[in-house]
Amino acid sequence: MSFKDVFLRECLFFLTDRKILISSFLLPVFSILFLFAIFNNGYAKELAIGIVNHDGGKVSREIVRDLDSASNLKNKHYSSLSDAEHDLSLGVLYGYVYFAKDFESKLVRGEVPEVLVTTNGQYMLASKTVLRL
Repeated sequence: MSFKDVFLRECLFFLTDRKILISSFLLPVFSILFLFAIFNNGYAKELAIGIVNHDGGKVSREIVRDLDSASNLKNKHYSSLSDAEHDLSLGVLYGYVYFAKDFESKLVRGEVPEVLVTTNGQYMLASKTVLRL
């Protein structure tokens, strides 16, 4: 048997077997369309994050104001860290930002202030977006 004969036989087999035809053409097209439908926005919108500002200084208020003006975030302000953690565990929030009590005073002294950004790792795209803030 020549190469041409084997090639024609395999092509005929390929075109007559429905399972091979479906798995070779229809499933890849369906998979591409399905993934496109999921990721067509390109970025996450209206991510619910919590903000806990225990410092209340000028710098932390300015950062909170910048977070409030971000168009892709839907912020909720909390007075206690435990409330934000509770809502994060319930899935109400995708993450929260916590400013420690001495944030601005450490910043003025040249020390590294504590800003805690916590996300819910179950939602990978949302977590990555929150961590990029």
